[in-house]
Amino acid sequence: MQSILQDLFENQTGFLSKSNFLQDKITKSTGEILNKFEALDSEVKTVSGQEESIKNAMEKQNTRSRQILETTGDLTNITQMVKGGSTEMLAESKEVVHESKNLGAVIQKIAGGINEMAAGRNRSIELFGNFSFPNKFR
Repeated sequence: MQSILQDLFENQTGFLSKSNFLQDKITKSTGEILNKFEALDSEVKTVSGQEESIKNAMEKQNTRSRQILETTGDLTNITQMVKGGSTEMLAESKEVVHESKNLGAVIQKIAGGINEMAAGRNRSIELFGNFSFPNKFR
């Protein structure tokens, strides 16, 4: 009976230890997520503040409202161009990584070939050195 109780206690202790570990991990992950949401919230507030400033400027300067609208359209176009450029850069970066791996494989093959040639050269020198030549060739 005492053995059964001891086994139950050990199982419960192990479970509590794992449970505490998981709880700590969840707490840490939750904290990280909250920090990211806070950063995101801050960025949203910054953007909202910028939008409010633009709106107030448009209301104060009716004569320039058309220029501001045109500028906002230009910014949207630039943002789209930047987004497209970053997507293209990502694809090209992946291509560079792929080609770098290919280059690494080729370099390894070349290095292997050079090592084989050096070994063959050394073997040839070794074999050539074992031949006896008459004195007139020395």
